[in-house]
Amino acid sequence: MAKIRTTAKQLGKKHSEARRRLAKSLKAVRRKDFGGGSLPYNKSRHLHDAPFKDQLKRALERRVSASRRQINVLDKGAGTGAMAAEIKAFQPDKIRVTALTLSKTLSERNKENIDVVRTVAGIRAKHPVKYDLIYDSYGEDYYLGKSFVMQSILRSISLLKKGGELFTVVPLIYTETEHALSSNEGKALVSQLRRRKNITVKVQKLQKRFEKIEYVDMVIHVVKK
Repeated sequence: MAKIRTTAKQLGKKHSEARRRLAKSLKAVRRKDFGGGSLPYNKSRHLHDAPFKDQLKRALERRVSASRRQINVLDKGAGTGAMAAEIKAFQPDKIRVTALTLSKTLSERNKENIDVVRTVAGIRAKHPVKYDLIYDSYGEDYYLGKSFVMQSILRSISLLKKGGELFTVVPLIYTETEHALSSNEGKALVSQLRRRKNITVKVQKLQKRFEKIEYVDMVIHVVKK
């Protein structure tokens, strides 16, 4: 796993090789659908399309009913903004949604129903608040090069409040490539996450098939203790 992980320290160095590779990877995120059978980054992704839709709905319902304070939610890869707008509509007066996007496809209609929109990469973005819920549905974590996936997930975890939850999904393939995590590399990533203190990690693997190519969507649910 060490060979395919880029650290925060490496990304923090100006003009570093890691920064150049990240810029190249983010450019690729904006222009293509790596997974093939899953939803492209720039396309409209709704709540019902999310592989963790039921878990996310339950988390929202639980928080809305249990708390009087505002619930901060981060969409880390909003695309057209459809899912972020739907999350906001769940309880407009109580949910504050921040949407990050790398594309220009976010619609004006959806933008009107999102509290904060930022055109920035989630792996590098700084935030003035911590979040109750962060989700990434076929967004940045799914399309970044594999050396950045762990750091992207760790960045999300660092932005969670105590008790906050992260829902994300990454693709796993059965042969090793430069871009995507292999099945064994995915196992190593989860193992490293589970060794970290103050979080619990649950994983669900969804078998996928597109044009005779089989792969796995690995859904990751993290709770910060």
